[in-house]
Amino acid sequence: MMSLSVYSDDVAVGQAIAAHLALVTEAERQIDQLGLGMHDRLVIGQALGVLMERLDVAADQKVVDPAAGITRTRRLVDLES
Repeated sequence: MMSLSVYSDDVAVGQAIAAHLALVTEAERQIDQLGLGMHDRLVIGQALGVLMERLDVAADQKVVDPAAGITRTRRLVDLES
């Protein structure tokens, strides 16, 4: 009977470790996604700065959006989000 108790304790410990590993893995995935998002935001901010410099506009100034295929104006800061 003693071996059954030890076995069930080992299973419980294994299940607890597996649950913790699942939490750590999910947290690591979320951290990676946040890091990628921060990098993407940085690149978008840099591109926005280049556009502002080349078009000689302020961030809150309205500009024509040629990618839309129609003539409409949007603020550059709106394009960033």
